[in-house]
Amino acid sequence: MSKIIEITGPAGVGKTTILNNLGQIWKESDNWILKQRLFPRQKIHPLNVSSLAQNLPYLIKFGKTNLDNTALLNAGRRFIMQNSAYLDVYWHNLDTCYCRDLNGFDSRFDSAAKFYSNLQKYQYVKDHSINKYVLFDEGLVHHLAGRVPVIENKLQNDFSDINDVIEVMPLPEVLILIDTDADIIASRIANRKKTIHVHKQKSTDEIVAFTLMVQQRMYFVKDLLQAKGVSILCLDSREPVNYNAQKITRFINEMVEDKIPEMAV
Repeated sequence: MSKIIEITGPAGVGKTTILNNLGQIWKESDNWILKQRLFPRQKIHPLNVSSLAQNLPYLIKFGKTNLDNTALLNAGRRFIMQNSAYLDVYWHNLDTCYCRDLNGFDSRFDSAAKFYSNLQKYQYVKDHSINKYVLFDEGLVHHLAGRVPVIENKLQNDFSDINDVIEVMPLPEVLILIDTDADIIASRIANRKKTIHVHKQKSTDEIVAFTLMVQQRMYFVKDLLQAKGVSILCLDSREPVNYNAQKITRFINEMVEDKIPEMAV
């Protein structure tokens, strides 16, 4: 089975930028790999022009074909069979703590759809017999730490749901937490063309408040995972992207050589 490195951090912190950099420097001989390179792909018939046009972005980005949904559905079923206790807790929290976001939007269905898609890919990647660490962004830890309970359109400083989930969820071998000052994150979000639903029509102060709450949850999760033996790497996204990407690769190399402490900052 693959060894999972989950990458998490508040929305707008720069996770995708670092991952894109890692994708550019990756080589076949490296002892790590991005999750996208392991996803199952369908074959495209060369005479099917519409299929080729539809899947051209995947060809350009990954050099492969589009996702094989059958393989992912089967992986999702395996995850459900193996992790029923975790899913029971997750659905309870989704229905009671995260039924609406700050804009009053019922986010359960969007959250459930995204979560199910990610757990399919998580299980498929986890099942791989590959002697590499797999970098997985927006995985199970991110779904737990990146959400904040909202009741009557107000953020709730409540971590009671986290302990219950940590006790039953599949844990990664490594967690990489990318973070920086909340006001810097809010500034980056303001300059984005696309934002997640919870940030829409929100002032800078409101985005800062939401980010601070997410950060508190993420560090609470980080401490719990560290206590369970998960290795932790914390990065500051104010550092140059190349510097952080190289720090990740050095960290993985040291883990392979069993030279890594329980936590690195």
